Amino acid sequence: MDLIKQESTEFKISVLGESAKYDKSAKTSFRPGIFREAEAEYALDFGVRNKDSYKNIRESDFLSNIYKTVTSSGKCVSLFKVLQTNKCERNCLYCVNRKSRNTVRTSFKSDELARIFMNFYGKRYVSGIFLSSGIYESPVKTMDEMIKTILILRNTYKFKGYVHLKILPGVEDAQIEEAIKIADRVSINLESPEENLLKRIAPEKRFKEEIFRAINSIKNFDDKGLKIKSGFTTQFISGVLEETDFDLLKRTVMLYDEFKLRRAYFSGFSPVTYTPFENKAACPLMREHRLYQADFLMRLYGFKFAELPFDNGNLSLEKDPKEIWAEQHPELFPLELNNASYDELVRIPGIGIKSARRIIEERKQSALNEEKLKNMRVMLKRAHKYVLVSGKKVKYGRSKHEEEEATLFDFSNPYFAEV
Repeated sequence: MDLIKQESTEFKISVLGESAKYDKSAKTSFRPGIFREAEAEYALDFGVRNKDSYKNIRESDFLSNIYKTVTSSGKCVSLFKVLQTNKCERNCLYCVNRKSRNTVRTSFKSDELARIFMNFYGKRYVSGIFLSSGIYESPVKTMDEMIKTILILRNTYKFKGYVHLKILPGVEDAQIEEAIKIADRVSINLESPEENLLKRIAPEKRFKEEIFRAINSIKNFDDKGLKIKSGFTTQFISGVLEETDFDLLKRTVMLYDEFKLRRAYFSGFSPVTYTPFENKAACPLMREHRLYQADFLMRLYGFKFAELPFDNGNLSLEKDPKEIWAEQHPELFPLELNNASYDELVRIPGIGIKSARRIIEERKQSALNEEKLKNMRVMLKRAHKYVLVSGKKVKYGRSKHEEEEATLFDFSNPYFAEV
């Protein structure tokens, strides 16, 4: 589609912010003690855009381009999530920005985008930026433009806040090095766990020569002492082909162990209109949720990949993996909470990292009892089958914490469940 002449700033923000929603490598939102890592943005029906679609856009309308994320220090930041351009030379079969798709195309110049961001930053709408892009003309040229945008923020505007910069497939090592120097976090999307699967959804992306070469380059720079402040991340698309949860998590573990990946994101496939995959079924949100739960168990709870309860290569949609693991190991339960170790506590369904730490601190003062557990926000509804307190079973009754949460959230919704 021909570009609209003299596009307004609001128009560009709306188009390039909306197109950026499909990248999950910046979205993390949670309440303390509540698992909320599976927040999925299902595909909007972009359709064929034209100038009339963007009439009467107000500043408040594009605040939807702002997302919450958490830095490595635990600080919550509001990110302005945007593309440098949605023009793209590649034809990934699932992508909203694929070359053959009939949609409005536009771009930001580097100084223009930097100025817009600083305007939002000055108004305290945002405290950081997530910058990605389609690949226009070449990966090297587009990456240069993205780096230029961040350099203007850093050098001209003296912006010292959070920057997440996407590394495009096919860029040069020197560009990766510069990205690491100027960004707090970088990411490169793997999309599929195996080369043969990637070819079927993104024929022009090269699994080894482009993506894994970049990942290896990041590791090499790290080995030489050039560290990324908040690490690097990747994204997989789940449910687009026949890839299993086993495949996705096995590749994830390899990246953690061999390449120092900070974390993986799992984006459940959502069909986009006017793409070859527009009639494919969307990935169930619960599947995405289970992948995040399993990932958390490995990264934060001390579980090994071999301990995850797969059934024909996939995780159960009915029960979370931690509870299934506990049911498969009756010889380990019930555990006495007054003397169980931290590593034992975090394996109990309903007891998370924070509640395990509270239990350990509280029992230094005096022996635990059921009332104390309720006040410590232990999810007794899930934990009571697996624990003893002073040798006695816990009689389940909703704690004050659970009563409060029940009035606010629907725990049948996969957004909310403590791992």
